[in-house]
Amino acid sequence: MHRIIDWLAQRSFRLQLIGAAVASEIVLIAALTYLGVQQMDRALTEQIKVRIDQGSILFNATLAPDLVERDFTALELTLKLARNEGAVEYAILHDERGKPIVTVGWDKERPLPVVDSDVRKAADSGMVHLQQSILLGDQVVGELRYGLPTAFLREARNTLLWQTIAVASAGILISLVGLLLLGFGMMRRLGSLANVARQLADGDLTVRVGNHSNDEIGRLGAAFNNMAQALDDRIHELHASEDRLALVMRGTTDGIWDWDILRNVTYFSPRFRELLGYDDEQEFRLMFQFSSALHPDDSDHALAAMDAAKLRHARFDETYRLRCRDGSYRWFRGRGQAQWDEGGVAYRFAGSLSDISAQKAAEEALRESEETLFYAVRGSSDGIWDWDIVHNRYYVSPRYRELLGYSEEDMPNARTSFLEIVHPEDRPRIEEAVRQHFRERTPYDIEYRMRLKNGSYRGFRGRGQAVWNADGRAIRFAGASSDIEAEKIAADSIRSLLAEQQALLDNVLIGIVYIKDRIIQRCNRRFEELFGYEEGSMLGHTTDLVFPAREDFEAHGARAYAALGRGETYSVETRFRRKDGSLFWGFLTGRAIDPAHPQDGSVWINLDITDRKLAEAEVRKLNEELEQRVRERTAELTAANKELEAFSYSVSHDLVSPLRAIDGFSRMIEEDYGPLLDARGKEYLGRIRSGTQRMHQLIDDMLALSRVTRNEMRRVSVSLSGIASTILSDMKQMQPVREVTTRIALDIGVIGDPNLLRIALENLLRNAWKFTAKKPAIIEFGALHEENETVYFVRDNGAGFDMKYAGKLFGAFQRMHGPQEFEGTGIGLAIVQRIIQRHGGRIWAEAAPDQGATFFFTLS
Repeated sequence: MHRIIDWLAQRSFRLQLIGAAVASEIVLIAALTYLGVQQMDRALTEQIKVRIDQGSILFNATLAPDLVERDFTALELTLKLARNEGAVEYAILHDERGKPIVTVGWDKERPLPVVDSDVRKAADSGMVHLQQSILLGDQVVGELRYGLPTAFLREARNTLLWQTIAVASAGILISLVGLLLLGFGMMRRLGSLANVARQLADGDLTVRVGNHSNDEIGRLGAAFNNMAQALDDRIHELHASEDRLALVMRGTTDGIWDWDILRNVTYFSPRFRELLGYDDEQEFRLMFQFSSALHPDDSDHALAAMDAAKLRHARFDETYRLRCRDGSYRWFRGRGQAQWDEGGVAYRFAGSLSDISAQKAAEEALRESEETLFYAVRGSSDGIWDWDIVHNRYYVSPRYRELLGYSEEDMPNARTSFLEIVHPEDRPRIEEAVRQHFRERTPYDIEYRMRLKNGSYRGFRGRGQAVWNADGRAIRFAGASSDIEAEKIAADSIRSLLAEQQALLDNVLIGIVYIKDRIIQRCNRRFEELFGYEEGSMLGHTTDLVFPAREDFEAHGARAYAALGRGETYSVETRFRRKDGSLFWGFLTGRAIDPAHPQDGSVWINLDITDRKLAEAEVRKLNEELEQRVRERTAELTAANKELEAFSYSVSHDLVSPLRAIDGFSRMIEEDYGPLLDARGKEYLGRIRSGTQRMHQLIDDMLALSRVTRNEMRRVSVSLSGIASTILSDMKQMQPVREVTTRIALDIGVIGDPNLLRIALENLLRNAWKFTAKKPAIIEFGALHEENETVYFVRDNGAGFDMKYAGKLFGAFQRMHGPQEFEGTGIGLAIVQRIIQRHGGRIWAEAAPDQGATFFFTLS
């Protein structure tokens, strides 16, 4: 260089000027080219970084939801849109396992490019190869590999560089001639060009070279103008890309925030402000501070999570409450990602804000609903099932398995598990019922049998309800299964019992009727025969059709229902009218089914006593005609009594004969055809014989009751202590294995009929013996002296009874316990009461369930 300067110093000034001009031009052009290239490189690098940062946020926000939902169509559409807009050159999206699921602009057979670590160096190659993890919360749901194109900037830079070099070279050649011709004019134009170059270097891309001549300096100015215009166009393109990103940000429901940590400047998108209720940005900037807007209960953990995300290179994903403009708090979900420099210090932190208040409210409502359902299912005696038809998921409650005796391993949550344990004969009915319910929306209520773990089958009742979508297709089906085996057994027993009762009622010679609201509800065949009506023709009619006149109907009804209302039995002998209009005498007695609720109906017994009434009328006629002849009157009265006895015998014979016939034929069938009968046939024969024997006993008890009231009394001195000792001694001999303690007071004597008093004591003591059969017994007989009278008692520690039923205790055929618990017909206490009453006394009882009973009586 010194030699050249020395050589020029020895030449002419023109040559020196040309040399200096050429040298200056070379230096100027080189400096201008260098500054332009540096400016373009800095702008290119910054824009690439901005696009990478913005693209990272945008890709994560748009791809993560669709990636979780596996919506490949939406994912491919998003990536193609990004490529069409020039945001990426290619894109390869992998799922969380590293499997490629969407590829745009890349040959799947080619190996993946190496990710560029130095963006500036990679920009010179025309494309930056990048890799980004797609996150949803803290969970990595995918990975995106894509190429960010930079070729257009590199080409622009190279074009300007080569243009500059070409123009500079031409300028140098032309300047050698131009300087000779133009002289100092060239220097002025170069000075103007240098001034424009300085403004371009300062970043003012709007300045242009004003000289439009077509010489070298003019073309060099045009080249500068082209370079400035190219840079200006590229910057506008970057601004357009930023505008598109801003449009996407405005279109999303999330608010976007971007915190420049170094400058402590934070950008909030308009949607961020809207979520908090702010319309004015200036008001928002003045009023909103993240740390102070946090709910006090959420502040510590939210700020700690943010610090952890910055310091520990972790994802930020937290839910918290923020104070809105109106002072209320709403639930939000904040997600973000920091960027760190080479020293690991975060310099930028950006992310999104989602309003999850509705989701929180729904979660709370769902929690309360699930809690309510949990306790309802837990407390229900039914088994609950739920079939998600769309996803073919089936759930059964623990109570459901408990009813069947299965564990969860024995019976998994699958519909096939249910069908496998249904009785094969019932499966088609269930399937048809389900199809009909789905198709026609008819109620699903069906009974079927299911196999228990022990192999037996049990009856269940299934009820359910489906849920249909908008297309009318069933998408869910839920309900409950109830164990109805006990109900079915009870129903069968009731039907059998009713059939037995009806058969018994239809074969007795006494008319029996059930009346409610003075309307005949049910009656046996004998009742209809008494009044001359066809079978079933009296049902539904009021009882006035059996009385001779309306006045009789009203009068008897008033007296009868007054007695029933007091819990008493009403009995009357009166005349009744048959269907053909003829009258007959009948003995009517009845009682409310439930004395506490007489409105529930009453049961009545009607016996044709016309013959007895005619006999009584005849007796009265004879008494009136033969009043003066005592012997004849007495004889005829005796004859009449014998006729009554014969009548009683006739009645008992008429009742007993059919029973004996039934029992005899049943026994013959049992003996002669027993081997031909199956178990059920033998059971039916046993029931027939048992029923006839019970009826025979009832008839005997009725006759015994009749004899007690009709026999003549013989009063003598009687030792009640002796009678009680004899009775209890006999019972101990009959059942020596029973553990019974007896306590009999000594020297209790009375004046009375010894036979009747023995019957009374025997009934009371046998009742005490019978009702203490289920525990070690204590039976006591004694006497108390109260208020100038002696009260005798029989006490036991047996089953006892509820005192609210004491009113019907001494009624004929009244029972406090079922025949399956204790045998008997219910006539014993009625006989005792008649005997005590004939002796001028009274009888009553005191008891409590399972605490024994005490029967007190007096004698005059």
